[in-house]
Amino acid sequence: MKLQKCWKTIPYIYRDGEDEGRCLIYTLEPAIETALNPLKIGVDIKVRSSDGDFDLYQSLVVAEYDTVFFGSNIAANGTIEIIDGDISGLSNYNLTVTDLAPNKVEIMLTSIGTTSQLFTITEQKSFLARVYLQIENPFGNGLVSFDYDAMEQGNTYYDASTSSTKHFGCIEIEDEVFPKACPIILSFNPPTAAAGVGQQSLNDPPVPGVITVVGENFGTPGAGQYKPAHMKLGFTNAGPSGADWCFPPERDIISWSEDTIVVRVPSLNEDGDIKTYSGTGQLLIWNTDEECFSFSIQSLYVPFAVINLSNNFIPSNTRESILVKMENVNDEGGYDLYFGDDILTIDSVEQSFERH
Repeated sequence: MKLQKCWKTIPYIYRDGEDEGRCLIYTLEPAIETALNPLKIGVDIKVRSSDGDFDLYQSLVVAEYDTVFFGSNIAANGTIEIIDGDISGLSNYNLTVTDLAPNKVEIMLTSIGTTSQLFTITEQKSFLARVYLQIENPFGNGLVSFDYDAMEQGNTYYDASTSSTKHFGCIEIEDEVFPKACPIILSFNPPTAAAGVGQQSLNDPPVPGVITVVGENFGTPGAGQYKPAHMKLGFTNAGPSGADWCFPPERDIISWSEDTIVVRVPSLNEDGDIKTYSGTGQLLIWNTDEECFSFSIQSLYVPFAVINLSNNFIPSNTRESILVKMENVNDEGGYDLYFGDDILTIDSVEQSFERH
């Protein structure tokens, strides 16, 4: 398998769960007895709590995988085998494996007994199940990624105080088995671009305002998306906000594919903050789901930034930069400026202003 270099970011992936202080943490560990078998991978799935104890009602792991390495429809074709662990082996749980797509599978553990029989998850690891995966072609990359949005909805615990099930505030996967599909920037062009000018600036000669970024593992946007929800492209921030990166508003992204991004260099952040704007420096590509990111080797030279505003489209909650333009007030292409009496009392101010 080809292992991609990546960098860890935040320890938890917070979602819009009902209990932001409670995280369910999955750990994927290699099964010892398959270590010498080059055509089989064994994975022990273990779970624990980030804080306190809770009664596990439903567990869900949803994974996308490399079909060259593992084959397609691994549940239907018998490429995947599940062995009960301490939790899934209990009589009050049912464990199923289902193909969601030729390259996507879900492993679901569902409670079928009474709530008094639920397994209590603690801050110590508990053995949920063992998974065996047959390798169909060792020349694939073996990459596996996880659908955190689906897992957010599918993992629940039972709250006895309210007699109801609740979603976790966050889901984390500590993966010690599979390489991560970390995004990588290989190059971008042009090497010089102005921020906030749209396609190009109005000065002569014009400075480009759009760059094309080429790399790997950028992901593919879903229907109606300008970019994958878990991916971020960042520009070095030159503004006074104190942020490290300026992320372009979604509608400033012209196109996004697995290996190519075309984007307008932003002069405001994705949230509309005008104190965060692009400056000279490296680019960042960040997979927030897989907790890995990388930087461009080269730096983008940003000679200047033009002030932009933004609008917010409802209900998609996506923003677009709006170039601030002067109006032709004086019928000569701009504005007439007049000096006040007080400013003219300053020595040489009028000559200095007109000189510039």
